[in-house]
Amino acid sequence: MYTHMPPDYTCPFCLVVQGIEDPNNKLVQSKQQDIIYQDEYVTALIAALWWPNNKGHVIIIPNRHYENIFDLPLDIAAHIHKIAQRVSYALKDCYKVRWNLH
Repeated sequence: MYTHMPPDYTCPFCLVVQGIEDPNNKLVQSKQQDIIYQDEYVTALIAALWWPNNKGHVIIIPNRHYENIFDLPLDIAAHIHKIAQRVSYALKDCYKVRWNLH
């Protein structure tokens, strides 16, 4: 199997899923308080530190590490999409987004 990760690579997203925080923000910049949804398959978190001016920016990651999208099982990809839709509706309601369709 091909991998682009160096032998000593530590995935920062896997650390977030495991509940590990880095007080020095060198490897893990997200905090557990950023998590807005988590189940046995995925974790969704507000990426406020990375994009502070974009209040609705959410990243949804699988709880298991996959090297790339080609390794991501279809059932997990479908679950990510389902949660993305739920989060989108919640943010729409929270920020009172109105669609202006012409």
